[in-house]
Amino acid sequence: MAKSKKDVRERVMTEVMKQFYRGGYYKTGIRDIAAGAQVALSSVYDHFSSKEELAQNYLVAEEQQMLSNLRKLMEHFPDIHDFARAWTLAKRRDLKAGRFLGCPFAGFAYQSVDLQPEHIARLREISGQWVKTLKEYIVYNQKSGKIRKSVDPDYLARRIMVLTQGAMTMWRISRDSKFIEVLDEYWQDEMARID
Repeated sequence: MAKSKKDVRERVMTEVMKQFYRGGYYKTGIRDIAAGAQVALSSVYDHFSSKEELAQNYLVAEEQQMLSNLRKLMEHFPDIHDFARAWTLAKRRDLKAGRFLGCPFAGFAYQSVDLQPEHIARLREISGQWVKTLKEYIVYNQKSGKIRKSVDPDYLARRIMVLTQGAMTMWRISRDSKFIEVLDEYWQDEMARID
C-alpha cells in the first residue's frame, strides 16, 4: 500500500521532533531524518525546502505541544499551588522514563551562538507566548483568591520561567535530578510568598 503525502510529512516531522530534541539541530542531517522516517531523501524535500524550514516547523510543533501540555495541566489543576506540585511530579516521571532531556527551546538555543535570525525571532515568540499563558493563569488565580491581588502577574510569570528554566538547565548540564527536587522547593517557596 502506497504511503500518502500526509503520512510522509507526518513521519518526517515525527523524526524531526525526535532527532532535533535528542541529537540537536546542528548534529542532525536531513539524511538522518530521511533514514529515521524511512522515506527517500527526495521525499523530505517534497515537503520541506530546507533544514531551516524543518527547524521552523520543529519549533512550531514543540510550541504547540508545550502550550497544550501547559494548558491541560492548568485546566486539571486550576489552583496554582496544586499546579506547581503536579508540574514537578510530571517532570520527575518524565526523567525516570527517559522522556525528558530538558527544555527543547533552550536546547535548540544553546546549540549555537550564531542562531539564524528566524530562529531567534521564533524563540522570542515562544517565550512570549509562554509568559502570556502563565500570566493569564496567574490572573485567574488572583480572581479566585489563590494569589494576592498585589502580586504583579508579569513579574511572577517571568520569575516562574527563570526558576523553571534554571533548574532544567542545571539538570541538563549535570544530569543530577536534585535540581528538579530543588525546583519543587523553589515552587513551594514561591507559592508561600504569593498567598
